[in-house]
Amino acid sequence: MSYLNQNKKQKAGADKSLYICAFVLALIGIIMIGSAAGGKVASAGVNYGTKMMARQGLFVILGTITMLLFAKKFNSKYIVKNSAVLLYCIGTALMIACLAFYTKGSYAWIPLGFFSIQPSEFMKIIMVLFLACFIGSYEKKYVIPPHLRGEQLRLAKRRKEIQCFYIPMVCVFITFIIVAFLQHDLGSGLIIGILCLFMFYVTPRTYYSKYKKIIFLIGAAGAIVIALAFITQLVSLKPYQMGRIYTWLNPIADYWNDGFQLTNSLIAFASGGISGIGFGLSRMKYGYIPEASNDMIMSIIAEELGFFGFMIVVLLYCYIIFKLFNYGFKMANSRDKLILYGIAIYFFLHLFVNVGGVSGLIPMTGVPLLLISSGGSSTLASFLAIGIAQSVISRYRNQEIMEHF
Repeated sequence: MSYLNQNKKQKAGADKSLYICAFVLALIGIIMIGSAAGGKVASAGVNYGTKMMARQGLFVILGTITMLLFAKKFNSKYIVKNSAVLLYCIGTALMIACLAFYTKGSYAWIPLGFFSIQPSEFMKIIMVLFLACFIGSYEKKYVIPPHLRGEQLRLAKRRKEIQCFYIPMVCVFITFIIVAFLQHDLGSGLIIGILCLFMFYVTPRTYYSKYKKIIFLIGAAGAIVIALAFITQLVSLKPYQMGRIYTWLNPIADYWNDGFQLTNSLIAFASGGISGIGFGLSRMKYGYIPEASNDMIMSIIAEELGFFGFMIVVLLYCYIIFKLFNYGFKMANSRDKLILYGIAIYFFLHLFVNVGGVSGLIPMTGVPLLLISSGGSSTLASFLAIGIAQSVISRYRNQEIMEHF
């Protein structure tokens, strides 16, 4: 009996491969940040690269502690209506507080001395938990008494509709408006919006079947109206946003202005070839690619490590995304399923938008590459997301082992 208990203890727990992938990506990030930061030694000092690596290393250590803590202590059963609403209110309050500070071209940051915090990065995780609660478990608990008839039944159904559908959708809309328009961070706003819509469409709760069709029709109609509004010039994007679209269509046409960053990013990709020009030997990092250690770091990876280095990074992300979707598919609990699905799409959207932007596949929006780009908020948020996912996975694996014994 003791042998069986020990055997169960050894086999139970989180998926170690996810930890390995996260650490490898973080290590690649620290090394490549040091390399990319080398392009600023002339203006920032010879120790700038070392300082950037040390700074990112500190964020990785803090993120690792956070990840392991949440993997051990977090339990999705505590994400109920009251706690989900509290998290949402805290996140929203922090994002509104950002409006008092204009930093880095937007109102998305709260300066705290030697570092700044970007609440919208954590809001992405909060929205995953918030929707996992409301459309994953709260609807099931909101039981309409079977004895109700007539007007009482209609009112009860209406109250459930407001609580389980309209309130979460309004919260999603408010979050999108704050991030995309008030904070001037369209990239993060789009990620939050797409992430929330995805979670809504993959919820296994049959109650939402009719609402999915309504949302699809409204979304399609809205997209057509917005497209017509832009075509007829009833509304217009800001000059820098239009510049990104024109640059995406033809980056070389305005090389010295809006096309400068994307054109040099494409040159970096082309220069890297299959095996790269060599670690630390990037030419584009010397003033040709702004934010080389942040949003544009994949260009430096492709230039120095080539297609092989680029694919190693992409495959590590794909493995994390696949494992999260795979575990999510196995979950019987709707709330846990949506948490894993939401975190998987969170990683996918950041990968797609960042790589798509720096490679010219889609218009550039300035979204960090999770675990690799420099920055404390995105690094901590991504480690936090993995820790939450591991807590769900750990309980599933423990229960599976118990069932076998």
